[in-house]
Amino acid sequence: MPIPSYQLYHLSHIPILRLRATSRPGSITKLINTNDRLLRVFFQQDQDIAQIDVLTKLAAEIGLEQKEFKQALEIRRYKEAYQQALRHAYVDLNITSVPTFMIGKYILPGLLSRETLEQAIKAVDTNAA
Repeated sequence: MPIPSYQLYHLSHIPILRLRATSRPGSITKLINTNDRLLRVFFQQDQDIAQIDVLTKLAAEIGLEQKEFKQALEIRRYKEAYQQALRHAYVDLNITSVPTFMIGKYILPGLLSRETLEQAIKAVDTNAA
């Protein structure tokens, strides 16, 4: 069964938006753990992440409000924003592979280790300071 990409968008990007709004210690670690959890549920626990109930449960695990999250999925609240983000990635940034990570000014294609991602994030944080 194909996974509707707009549903994955909700799980992977809503935490990013929350983390951008906060500078609390541990925010980057929470983001990395969220992505790690999603991949583990799909690849290791064989759960269908195309199902709204599965995504809603995961959202609650990472601290999002379940009712609001589920409603956003059901009414496709962020569908247009997601489609705009896809167009921007492909047309403006020339991103053509999945996964691709954009950390600061760096575009890093391919599957990267947690350590590599943490190093890239720390490098950007260090340069921003």
